[in-house]
Amino acid sequence: MHKVTHLAICSLFALTPPFVLSGPAAAQDGEAKAPSVTVGFLLQPTDRPLLCSGIVPRACTDEAAVVTGTVLESYYALLCIFGGDPETGIAGVTLGVDYDGASQSGVDIEDGSWIRCANGLEFPTDDWPGPRSGNVITWDSEDGCQRTVPGDEAHGVTAVVGFFSVTAYNTDRLSVIPHTQFPLRGPTFLVADCNSAQFDLDPAKQAGSVGFSSDGSEKGNLPCIRHVEEETTWGRIKSTYGN
Repeated sequence: MHKVTHLAICSLFALTPPFVLSGPAAAQDGEAKAPSVTVGFLLQPTDRPLLCSGIVPRACTDEAAVVTGTVLESYYALLCIFGGDPETGIAGVTLGVDYDGASQSGVDIEDGSWIRCANGLEFPTDDWPGPRSGNVITWDSEDGCQRTVPGDEAHGVTAVVGFFSVTAYNTDRLSVIPHTQFPLRGPTFLVADCNSAQFDLDPAKQAGSVGFSSDGSEKGNLPCIRHVEEETTWGRIKSTYGN
């Protein structure tokens, strides 16, 4: 795992385009449209080893998208970005995670199990993926732009950021939150597209979670924002919540 100081992250963002992308220049103010993406987790059984190359991206509304798990069972928690614009793609994300940090209480993330699927750079806090930790993760600017649309184009691009192994020992929730340790800027939750434009997200509407309980009462939440194409534009947006 890479470990960098806050100073190093500050220098990175101060001296390079957003997310270190070297492609087309970022859109000027007023030209870039804020994305309707969401960031969340999908759960997958650990009955066989998982490789990034073997993950099939799913749309946020896919019936097979599981966000509610059972205690004392192990899962892979896949960190994904959903609903990206196929025209501009997905190139990076800044986010945090949160859950009960006590050992064998609520969610435990297996030590050393974090696997990054994005093929660019990563700048985690020293305690990633611990409770209230944060990370900046990118795809390579030359060949990493994420444009995979699983299913209906109206559901947008899905990008698999990475995954780790989790087990919940009692009722708890693993949530996407802003990067609370981001230097100078304060809590930060944003995505970058393949044109080097970056956009702040609203954690109340665009951050998901997975829930764990013995009786299924702790439901996960995957905010799904459907893009409805009207003539030649994506225009109108319809939101639905919960899985």
